[in-house]
Amino acid sequence: MFVRPVCRELKKFIKDHQNAGYYFFSSGAMEGFSSRIEDGFFHWNDNESLFITSEQDRFGNDDTRYFTVRVANLKDKQVRTVNYEAHKSVQDARKYIQNMTELNIKY
Repeated sequence: MFVRPVCRELKKFIKDHQNAGYYFFSSGAMEGFSSRIEDGFFHWNDNESLFITSEQDRFGNDDTRYFTVRVANLKDKQVRTVNYEAHKSVQDARKYIQNMTELNIKY
């Protein structure tokens, strides 16, 4: 069964991440990569949650957005990338997350 994303927990993680001194969600980083957070958290395990971002061509050559699955470490507050711009739609990225959670894939 596919679990819906939880936005409230993602907002808390962003605040905790920034308070820990990290800049992944800073406006400069997000603008620099034309990044958007597409969904809230998808629970993966006790220490990590998954979320989706999309990025656009930074050089203005293409309006296409590409979707990336990322891991939020709830203990150390860091963000890791699972597959940068590997998905052509948010639905594809959600399906990838569904497969990861159902198969209990470790990253």
